[in-house]
Amino acid sequence: MSKVKCQILHKQGFTLIELLLVIALVLIVSVPTAAFSTHFIYQMSVRDASEGLVGMLQEAQALSMLGKENSAWGVKKQSGKLILFRGEDFSNRDQAFDQALSINSHVNMIGFDEMSFSRYGGFPLQPTGSIVVAWGNVNEIFKLNSEGVFE
Repeated sequence: MSKVKCQILHKQGFTLIELLLVIALVLIVSVPTAAFSTHFIYQMSVRDASEGLVGMLQEAQALSMLGKENSAWGVKKQSGKLILFRGEDFSNRDQAFDQALSINSHVNMIGFDEMSFSRYGGFPLQPTGSIVVAWGNVNEIFKLNSEGVFE
């Protein structure tokens, strides 16, 4: 009877090989999942920043065209945020009207630093071109033409 008890107690644990196999399987499943989730975070951060930028530019243009507060309006990029401001340029703005939108600080905006729109006309006051919003290998490209229309 003592031999049976000894054999039963010995078979209740896991061997080193079994533990290594389980760890290997967990790693095989988790590595692609981590890569996918990282790409998803990049993709969503770029999309959020792009939509935030386009939305703020459209709002600045609409406020300028309406002549809200009898002023031009614009958008400025600063680290980790976009700022909707009242005035023809950020340095001479009326800070009481600033509205900030937080974006992921890792997202780069190439070709955009500041954009203001003419009062009543809504035309960009700064030269326009392509704007690239990117992080990692994910990017979105759009263009604001000289009439203030997104392409």
